[in-house]
Amino acid sequence: MSEEQGNELLTVEQAAREKGVSESAVYLALTEGRLAYELALGRRGVRRSALLAWEPRSYRAREGAKVSGRPPGIPQTEEGKANISKGQKKRWEQSRSEPPESQSPKNT
Repeated sequence: MSEEQGNELLTVEQAAREKGVSESAVYLALTEGRLAYELALGRRGVRRSALLAWEPRSYRAREGAKVSGRPPGIPQTEEGKANISKGQKKRWEQSRSEPPESQSPKNT
């Protein structure tokens, strides 16, 4: 890359397109100081050299966020079944014993 190309000033939209991320991700990186920018005519511009050096974050859960549930397609373990609450068990048993509404007798 020539020095002229490395000094090229890109818009946030161009930077996002080149890195394959959303404009919001670029703005967040600019705001957090992870990506350097310059003001040009009151707008933020990103030097190509800074963009090439920037490594976008991959998705990750917020620190302290509770992750719950089991991923789809993973069967529940016996230990997991034992931890089901009494209320959940009762609702499950009721749903298994009651006929579907289409088969229940109608009071007319």
